Amino acid sequence: MGFGKAAEIAISEMITDEGKIRTLRDLLERELLNISGTHLNGHPKIRMFNVTNISFDGVEAQQFMMTISKQLAVSSGSACSSAVQEPSYVLKAMGIADESAMNAIRFSAGRFNTKEEIESAIIHIRSTLEKLRS
Repeated sequence: MGFGKAAEIAISEMITDEGKIRTLRDLLERELLNISGTHLNGHPKIRMFNVTNISFDGVEAQQFMMTISKQLAVSSGSACSSAVQEPSYVLKAMGIADESAMNAIRFSAGRFNTKEEIESAIIHIRSTLEKLRS
């Protein structure tokens, strides 16, 4: 009985949280795509509501992640191969060029993220990109 009730609550909260999380992801994505040399990897509508994958021209994902790791937790590649330092096989299968795939970062938003955290992340990402591109 307890597990069934827990599952019921989780499903109910997931439905409620989806709109908030999608709004946060869209804010992050919109602001990052306004930076020159950024590209969305994937379909703009048909995808997970909490994830975006963006390539940053001229900045390798590993270099970006090492520079920003104290402020944000981000990933390159897919979750199942995050330890591998080669272009994501998923991005390659989608027709993304190797260079863009090597410059791709996956961002995720969750139920406990706030708009203020997303806005702070945008500031850190912009600053990091300017630093790495100069």
